[in-house]
Amino acid sequence: HFESDTYKHWTLEEEQILKENAGKMSFKKMVALFTKQRTAKSLQKKSIKMGLESGYKNKIHSHDETFWETPNTINSYWAGFLYADGCLQPKSLTLSLATKDLNHLELFKNTVKFTGNIRSYQRKNYKKETLKSVSTVAIASVKKWTEDLSRNFGIIHRKTRRGLPPNLDSDFLKLCFCLGYIDGDGWITLQNRGANNKRIILGMVSCNYQLLCWIKEIFDKIFDILPHVGAVPTEFAEVKKKPEFNYWEYRIGGYRASIIIDYLRNFPVPRLARKWDKPDVLALIEEQKSKFPHLFISQSPAQSVKPFAITNSN
Repeated sequence: HFESDTYKHWTLEEEQILKENAGKMSFKKMVALFTKQRTAKSLQKKSIKMGLESGYKNKIHSHDETFWETPNTINSYWAGFLYADGCLQPKSLTLSLATKDLNHLELFKNTVKFTGNIRSYQRKNYKKETLKSVSTVAIASVKKWTEDLSRNFGIIHRKTRRGLPPNLDSDFLKLCFCLGYIDGDGWITLQNRGANNKRIILGMVSCNYQLLCWIKEIFDKIFDILPHVGAVPTEFAEVKKKPEFNYWEYRIGGYRASIIIDYLRNFPVPRLARKWDKPDVLALIEEQKSKFPHLFISQSPAQSVKPFAITNSN
């Protein structure tokens, strides 16, 4: 279900053929005029780059037009993921992941019923000379998607700084969105400072300050455990600007992070196992649950947390 990306350079002769025929025939028929193997999609892209006028549209692949129309468990999760890692253009949506997460990208492709391929290729690491393997799915003709994503989830063109928080009424769906965002731009780690000094960290980053404040507001409302329960260390973290980088960071540590992770792992969404199922993290959570079981099982959604206490409004 994926193909390697091998770029074929355009010759002056090919560009002339495109100039002479753009607008006179469909790109699908025009393919026969080229000696090199060119796809209808590549001809359309090249004509746009050359500024050629054409009344023909080439839509080879299809997708579920109504996927984002009504917020539910699954599309709220994927909206959070797209807010982190997706790129929404006026006429297309692109999602790129490290090739190690190719299965997750294939799951997204199948969930939105996209009939196109996934491209896998190598590109330079950010500010490094090394290469990394990347896989990308690009979906065209997404006019309805852009409307629904903007209305329901605050995802717009150039969302990095201009995007708004999602417009969701249900706490359950808000947490589904948060799960997707954590899978895209978040992390779960175990700080090991010695045999009796281990601490779980749940963190996420964004260039969008409003979004992280929105997530913090949700967590403060639903996971409202006391700052100190007996000898239990917990944290109410703040959204902070990283001085050396141009982005914001939100980190939660201690028992509060453990409680949130333990709760969210039960949600019926396609979360990334490599982030949520780390053996050392899960072992410490079980150890903490054995010491303070009431923190993990006796909470209400209005104050702290109880697994499946929030109504599923799918």
